[in-house]
Amino acid sequence: MSLYLCADVYENRGEVCLDQGQPDQAIHFFRLALARESRSPKSLTGIGKAYVRKGDPAQAARYLAQAIAFEPDNAAFHYQLGQAYLKSGRREEGTQELTAAQQLQDAARNKQAEKLSGKLPLPPVPHP
Repeated sequence: MSLYLCADVYENRGEVCLDQGQPDQAIHFFRLALARESRSPKSLTGIGKAYVRKGDPAQAARYLAQAIAFEPDNAAFHYQLGQAYLKSGRREEGTQELTAAQQLQDAARNKQAEKLSGKLPLPPVPHP
């Protein structure tokens, strides 16, 4: 078995630690993942979530903003950043991020509805 593990393995371990209420361990594993894949939004948001749970939303915002730089259309990332900003007293920025999250979610929902409406069969035309 190789001692070198891929980023996904460390990200999964980080998620498990978050689920088990171990934010320090989660940060450790997400940082190991970042060492292997420095542009991983999943690792960056994982660290952000862990810092929120540790009561350090300002530090969380730093990582969440980096994740958004890699995936600017991810509504969940904007929502998490908005929450971190609000918890750190940055109300205006928090509101902006929450608004962006809602707009992205609405746009995705509308796009999905358009996609589905094109697949639905047209109703039969009645014959006189």
